[in-house]
Order: sequence, then structure tokens, then C-alpha cells
Amino acid sequence: MAQLIFMTVLSALKRRTSSGFVVNPVYLFCLSVLLVNDFYLKTAWGNAFTGKLSDVTGLVVFSGFLAFFFGFGRTLILIIAAAFLIWKSELSEPFIQWFNQLSPLTIDRVVDFSDGFALFVLPLYRHYSLRYSTWNQKQRWLPVVLPLAVFSIAATSVVDPMHQTLREQHTLSYSYSDESVYYSVGLSEEDLLARFDTLGYDVSASHQGNLLYYKKIHTLIPAERCTSHYVFEKEGVMNRYLDTADIIIRAFGSETEVQLYRLTVCYDQAPPSQDDALSSFERKVWGDLQSMAEDHEPANGSD
Repeated sequence: MAQLIFMTVLSALKRRTSSGFVVNPVYLFCLSVLLVNDFYLKTAWGNAFTGKLSDVTGLVVFSGFLAFFFGFGRTLILIIAAAFLIWKSELSEPFIQWFNQLSPLTIDRVVDFSDGFALFVLPLYRHYSLRYSTWNQKQRWLPVVLPLAVFSIAATSVVDPMHQTLREQHTLSYSYSDESVYYSVGLSEEDLLARFDTLGYDVSASHQGNLLYYKKIHTLIPAERCTSHYVFEKEGVMNRYLDTADIIIRAFGSETEVQLYRLTVCYDQAPPSQDDALSSFERKVWGDLQSMAEDHEPANGSD
């Protein structure tokens, strides 16, 4: 196996065209953005944008890295696309659990089929990078670029060990997917999402389930999220209960029905009960909405 890897690397180094896949302006830009995004932006402003940015730049870095060794054929694009879709689905969960049991590092990903939009970058980057197959002086940068590429690819799915420990010690998720916890809102879906934005909630959408059946989940993230590094390390989690709220939105014209799907809460010493978490959510989120307009009248269908 070691000999096979050595011969593959040696063959790639001898091919002058291979260097252009990992040493060109776009690749170096995406590699830089991926590192900054995963090690700073996600921590400071973790939201849907930083997640999509990681997907797009990560696909460029990963595809260029593989193309350096195996060439940038159309088959490689299909293999990467299929692997990416599997990774972003529930099908990858057994592998993740197996890896986390054997490895000292913890990996994770968000199940979201909408991330598949990032695949558009693969054929575009292939077309672009082939133009740089004769870029002069590019091989001298390989000893720097290749290790950084390996590091960024490996790190993008690794969970910060300290952050993971703090999450396990101070957060708890309650599922409401099997309960009838509904709220009716006298607003269209677009207006409701705009109100959440005005109130300081970052709203990201994901698709959870499997390839045949999935739900569109909207996640409400408070401006000062409990599990941000700053709160965990500097302020603690005392009196900060709501970390995220996952909801399902169904629009009926100018009316909207919201189903509570899951709550993730923070606690300092003892976790709040599921009922207390629900009461806190209703008091905070729906109380904020009601304070903005009189036509917001939540009606809990579980009563």
C-alpha cells in the first residue's frame, strides 16, 4: 500500500499538468477562504452563509487535490458529487459513528440536501483549472499547498474537542417531532421570517430525513447563541437557555402554521425540564413576536 501511494505521488509530480489543479489563483483563494472560514468565521458568526461558503470552497480544494493525483476527468467529478451527497445525507451516519468510536477526533456534518447546490462549482473549476496546466513556476509551491490542502480537508469536518466537551456538559436537546406543538401566526411565511430577522434571530434552512423523504427545517439562532465559543469560554451558560429552535413552517396564504420540531437548550448546573424549555421558548420567541404586532396570537395545539 505504501509503495502504491508513493508511486501515485511520484507520477503526479512528474506530470506538469497536475500542478495546475492545486496551484492557481482560484485554488489558492478558495484554500485561504476555507481555512479562515472554518477556523474563524464559523466560530464568530456561524450561520447558513458560512456553512455554504465552506461547502463551495471545500469542494474546490478537495476536487483539485484529487485531480492532482488522478487527473481531472469527468468521472472524478461524478464520484466526488456522489460522495458529497452521501456525506450530506443520513447514509453517512453509520460511518461517522464508527469513525468517532475509533478516533480521538470527532467528526460531524449537517444533514442538508440544499447543500447540493454547491456541486455547480465542480465543472466550473475543472474547466478553469485546465487553462492553468502550463502556468510557469507553479511546482515550487507544491510543498506548501499540498500539506495545507490536506489539513483543510481533514479539519473542515472535525469538531473542536474543547467545544465538543462543553456542548456535552452544558447542552441538551428535546424533540417535539412526535407531539402536537403548533402555533398559528397571522403572517405570511416571508413576513414571519423577516420578523425573526428583525428580532435578531439568524434563520437557516436545512433538509433533514433521507433521499426519499425529508422535512424542511428552519433553525432559529439567537444573536448570542449559548454554544458560541465566546459565551462558553468567557461568560458561561448560566441563565442562557435557548441555543437553537428547530421549526417547520407551513404557509396557508396570509396565515402560517409553525410546528416546533426540536429545542436545544443550555444549562449551568441542572438542565431545565422539557416543559420548562418549552415555556421558556414560548415566553421568549413568541413573546418577542407579540410585542411587535397584536396580530401574532400563538395557539399551542398541544393544549
